[in-house]
Amino acid sequence: MGCLKAIFLTNTKILMLTAFSLIFAVCADATTLNVKNSYWGESVNLSYNGTETRDVSVGEYDIYFDGNEKNILTAYCVDLDHPLYLNENLNYTVDGFSSPSDYATNGKAAEWLMDSFAYNNGLGYHHSTDTNPNNQSAALQLAIWEVLYGDLFLYDITSTDALTDTLYKFFIDEFETHYSADKVKDGRYAVVKLSLNNNDTQDLLIRNPVPEPTTMLLFGFGLLGIGALGRRKE
Repeated sequence: MGCLKAIFLTNTKILMLTAFSLIFAVCADATTLNVKNSYWGESVNLSYNGTETRDVSVGEYDIYFDGNEKNILTAYCVDLDHPLYLNENLNYTVDGFSSPSDYATNGKAAEWLMDSFAYNNGLGYHHSTDTNPNNQSAALQLAIWEVLYGDLFLYDITSTDALTDTLYKFFIDEFETHYSADKVKDGRYAVVKLSLNNNDTQDLLIRNPVPEPTTMLLFGFGLLGIGALGRRKE
């Protein structure tokens, strides 16, 4: 019984890795990424790793690959070491994708926050909400940086709208109360690594661009494969 369980777990892990590759095949061949000029959020004074406080555009960004504006995705920054410019005429080079858990120790925590509180749910579809999207998106970005960088990240609460600060505290409280890494499904998010003119720029967290029914179809095929393997082992 223990051997069968080990075989099942091993092949489940292989399936997850394969599913991640297949799911992001839609954009894995992408060569460029554009960031739209506008964003949901606000300007905030923050400091990272002992740097001087600076004004940063904080919030949710609309992006698209290879000039295809019909397929808009939303993104949050997971990288405070490099800049990102809100200029739609800039073609960022896509250098690759990684799973959030491989990218950072608390990558799954960032996934959980985006999945729970992103105004656009990562797919460009606006939730109905009574909360101002600028406040909600700015607060979520601050919360994502908080779980990724901890004490290295500080922001000036006097530079934010009062509602943004309230929502930030709410998101962190919810995270500390309800988050569990094993509740985060693999393959739903990825970190896209970018550069501009051979210089590194911000890495962005994006939602799986494949529609959910397609993901379930891939998963279904995977289960069939595991079932067949299990019968052969018997």
